[in-house]
Amino acid sequence: TPQPTDQTLASLGYKGRLFESRGVGSVSYNFNVPPGWTVASDASFGLIFGHSALIDYNSSGIVVLLNGKPIGSVRMSDASASLSTNKILINIPASAVIPGKNRLEVRVNLLPNDVCSPQDMRGLWVNIWPESTLHLPLELTPINPVSNLSLASYPAPFIYYPLLDNTAFVL
Repeated sequence: TPQPTDQTLASLGYKGRLFESRGVGSVSYNFNVPPGWTVASDASFGLIFGHSALIDYNSSGIVVLLNGKPIGSVRMSDASASLSTNKILINIPASAVIPGKNRLEVRVNLLPNDVCSPQDMRGLWVNIWPESTLHLPLELTPINPVSNLSLASYPAPFIYYPLLDNTAFVL
């Protein structure tokens, strides 16, 4: 079924996420790509975030993964700490997207400027805003009809080419 090209995390049913603990935390967002389709070369994730000025910029950061593969990262600074919302555009490579359910994960690592600060220090935080946007223009997946397929590649080609839904195997 057709889906909007631009979707916010909020429109996908997700709320904002606040990370306040020292160490690594993560949040995942799922989106679907219909079988037989892939994302165009201009697919991207517009991450909108804010963060505390009390973190160690050399040891803290944000990493974005798609289906377990890193696709981008954010290095924080005093300039980005002075703004409540910052936006970074992360390109989504078509090779990292799979038909069906995809998982976009945002990992945040927070360490304070002073390593001797108390563990329960409340001044460390990163905010992921629900207005962050997935830009997912879709295009049909090209099928090579002369490729030699076997059942080792199952469920391909059936999930990529819907006209094969009435195929039967007779043994």
